[in-house]
Order: sequence, then C-alpha cells, then structure tokens
Amino acid sequence: WTELFAGWKEGYCRVDWRLSQTACCRESAIECEHWAQWGSAHAISGKAVFVAMGSLYTVIAAILVVRSATRITVSNHGVSSSVETNVSPTVKMAYYGAGSGIPEVKSILAGFVVHGFLGVRILIVKTLGLIMCCASGIMAGKEGPMVQIASSLGNISTRIFDKYYKNEAKKREIISAAAAAGVSVAFGAPIGGVLFSLEEVSYFFPNKTMLRSLACALVAALVLKAYNPFGTGKLVLFQTTYDMDYHWFEMVAFVVIGVFGGLYGAMFCRLNMAVNRIRKNTRIGRYPILEVSIITALTLVVSYGNPFTRVGLGELVGSLFQECKTSNDRIPHINDENSVEELLCVTGNEL
Repeated sequence: WTELFAGWKEGYCRVDWRLSQTACCRESAIECEHWAQWGSAHAISGKAVFVAMGSLYTVIAAILVVRSATRITVSNHGVSSSVETNVSPTVKMAYYGAGSGIPEVKSILAGFVVHGFLGVRILIVKTLGLIMCCASGIMAGKEGPMVQIASSLGNISTRIFDKYYKNEAKKREIISAAAAAGVSVAFGAPIGGVLFSLEEVSYFFPNKTMLRSLACALVAALVLKAYNPFGTGKLVLFQTTYDMDYHWFEMVAFVVIGVFGGLYGAMFCRLNMAVNRIRKNTRIGRYPILEVSIITALTLVVSYGNPFTRVGLGELVGSLFQECKTSNDRIPHINDENSVEELLCVTGNEL
C-alpha cells in the first residue's frame, strides 16, 4: 500500500490504476511503457500533484492521530488522580498514535500501566498513519512504529487466553516477543529483533523469553518471505554483494563519514529538543494538523527538484546498496527519466 500511494504522487498505471509503479513496470514489455507521469501527458503540473498528494497523506495521518487522542487525568505533581491528594487534577490529552512508540513500549515492559496504548484503536491508527506517512515522501522511517504495531498485536492476542491476559508478567513476556517480531519484519533480521528486544526494550528477559522471542521473530520472518511484499522473494528491499574488497586508504574516508555522522546526529537531537520547546511554549503546538501540512508542503516543494530527495527513504537507502555496472556501460546523459540507481552509478563512475 505504501508503494502504491507513493506512486500516485508521480503518476499512475494505464493498464490498472491499482498497480504500483514497480508492478506496472514489471508488466510492461518495454521499460515502463504503461506508467504515465502526471506532468507528461496531462495539463496539470507534476510538481503540484506531488506536493498536494504528499500533503494530503500527512494530513490524513495527523487527523487520525488527533482524533484518537486519549484523555488522561493527572495531578499537578504528576501523581495519578486515583491517589487521595489535596491538589486538583488536570486533564490532558495523550496522543498515543504519535511518535515511534518505543519509549512507551519500554515503559510498559518496565512495569508501568498505560491504558489503551496497545489497544485495537491505536493499532488501527498506527497502521493507517504509518502507511500514509511513509507514502507522503517525508523522511520518516517505519521501524519504530513497527515495534508498537507488533507489540499491540501481541497484547491483543493475550485476550484469547486468560493465563496471559490476567497475568501481567506473562503478558509482558508476550509483548517482548512481539517487539522482536516487529524488528524482524522491519529489517528482515530475526536475530537482530531478539537482540533489540533484549538490549533496548525489555527490563526482564529470562531464557524462556529469549527462546519465545526467537521463535516469534523466525515465524514473522518466514511469513514475510512467504508474503513477498517486495516481489523479489527476499526478506529485505535490497541486498549487498561485493565483487571487490575495499582499499586501505578508503578507511580515512570511512572514519571522516563516521565522525560527521555522529556530529550531525548530535546536532539533530539538540535541534529536535529546541523545536519541541518552541512548540510547547508558543501557539504552534495548538494546531498540529496545520503544522504538519505546512512542514510537509515545504519539504516536498524543496525535495521535488532533486531526484535523490524526491524518492522515499526506503528506495533511497536501497539505491545506495545497489551494485553498479562497469564504467564502460555509462549512461550517456542524465535526465528525469534516469532512476536513482543509475544516477548514483554515473556519479560514482565519474568520481
């Protein structure tokens, strides 16, 4: 669904509008003869449709999150209103469908009770919102929300058996295993899912929970492979094979990239906290849907002119790991019809 909605921003399939760009091009005898770009054969501007569709997707996701907000009552000192106190309680709105959901899952596994966070309503909102958000074109990953979605499925499944539903300790073991399955599906890595659940989210992880998490992650990976969402028969969108080893002098560039990556990450975290303080202390945070629509529109307007930023995050990362042809098979010229993989290979060959 994400690939289908993302494709509608740039065009549609003449044979069947329900096909994504990848599926449509797969059905074509000539390269993508059935895929029609919005700006090529229509009076409407391709950039206008790109921005409008992407903004519409994020607005739908924001509306789902805002409409699913949960009203909670807390005291002015952060103590639950159920505790007898002389301080008058305060009613706040909790947007359980926003964010990655990993901090809340960690809190639940640590022993806290967050009513409704892993329920059916938030599961539906998170699933639909994730599809819309990833299809919009903004740089938002699916890995964190996949953990919350999987944990919600694990929590809901415990309602079938009273042994787990009425026992909070056993219920949290199921949620730990479900979190491992979520990472397994997101990255196609069952072992990585178990390690993530062990190191990041779980506070109590005995051997039996590890075995159950491994079994759950393996089953999730097998189901993903059988479903074959990418049409490649593989667990991941891309894979890497190396025909030649790296040279030692390239280690200097690797170190520099790692250093700047860490610095950029620290700067991003500080900027994120500063923006959150501004949103909290000004009137910007009172209109989240308008804020999301404006940010998305500005992002898509800026990113449309660059083929590397126009594509989705998953496609861009996948293109970076594609093998290039030899330098003798260079593309004669660069234009809008070239794929991101071809543009990256041209750049690499020229360098």
